[in-house]
Amino acid sequence: MQELPMDLPLSAMTPRMRRVLVEAARQASHAGHRHLGTEHVLLALAMDGDGIAGQVLTHLGVREAVQARLVQVLPTLGGDAEANRVRRRSELAADVASLRGRR
Repeated sequence: MQELPMDLPLSAMTPRMRRVLVEAARQASHAGHRHLGTEHVLLALAMDGDGIAGQVLTHLGVREAVQARLVQVLPTLGGDAEANRVRRRSELAADVASLRGRR
């Protein structure tokens, strides 16, 4: 059985959790990343409109904007220095905060 780094067996996960992690890994691969980061998980959660995270983002009126911004930003995060990744994540967090303010 394949296990995650924190030794949580896939069989211990809910079907939704498995789907979200598989989608996050797909998004990471699509962006050319060899790591699975929080940005990939956030995108996968936003894409899962039936999950709690997707519902919260929908309720806040930012789900589609968060997805679009992540899809736009993800390719710029890979292969650069860690400082660039931190800067991009900060920009993304500011974008999400400003989207909440427009509600």
